[in-house]
Amino acid sequence: MPDLDVWMRAPRITTENDIERRRETGASQVLTYCAEARSAPWKVWELPDGTPALEVAFRLLLGEIEVWGAIDQVLIWPDGQLSVRDLKTGNKPVSHIQLGVYALAINEMFGEDIRYGDYWLAKTSEASGMIDLSSYTADYLTAAFAALNRGIEARVFLPNLTDSCRITCGVRDYCREFGGA
Repeated sequence: MPDLDVWMRAPRITTENDIERRRETGASQVLTYCAEARSAPWKVWELPDGTPALEVAFRLLLGEIEVWGAIDQVLIWPDGQLSVRDLKTGNKPVSHIQLGVYALAINEMFGEDIRYGDYWLAKTSEASGMIDLSSYTADYLTAAFAALNRGIEARVFLPNLTDSCRITCGVRDYCREFGGA
């Protein structure tokens, strides 16, 4: 059961109703995606050990920075090309660095070159369209994570301001843009 004291919801709905609405929406999104997957031209790629490439855990060393995570899906297309897919229940990301990291991780773990990735956008029940990941080289990602790490070590935290800041941001009280420390 979720911790109702910290549950973030829209102001005009009760926490209990929000949880129920999200459960119903989530179940519907899963059914929609399963139907899409059954009729899609792609299939889920099989890892060398025969398991489906779903929630593929990885640890990647970029310079001195260890990056780890799990890739939602690796897909194989009729032409034999692989792509990475991330399933999104929120908005489409502006940056695609996450997909670039996934492509590099697959290359390092399995020797497979992946040039494209996409997002499944559950809100709209559609794929984002293929995104070229060729600019996310090992050198680029290593430099990006090194810069991020330097910022963290210097305690420089730049906010990503959006319309959601006023309502759903969990760190708004600490954000300098809103008078926090």
